[in-house]
Amino acid sequence: MLAKDVGSAAACVNNVVAVQLSQEEFDALVDFVFNLGAGSFEGSTLLRDLNAADFASAAAQSTRGITPVELWWLVCCAAAGGNRAFR
Repeated sequence: MLAKDVGSAAACVNNVVAVQLSQEEFDALVDFVFNLGAGSFEGSTLLRDLNAADFASAAAQSTRGITPVELWWLVCCAAAGGNRAFR
């Protein structure tokens, strides 16, 4: 059951994210979507900013009412590709 749910979250990320992601960013977003729900993510400002390659705004969206999962996403983005989330 968990594998199916994670697979659904991964499929969501693959289907709606238009920018190239590092493996760390992809993994973090799958976890984020798994916890948030695909429908909420698909309509999120975070996704809109991410697809516009506005990584600073996407990161800023993640800090609004920040949760541990969102913090993890920010850390993964910072660790991947030279601090991309904070450019």
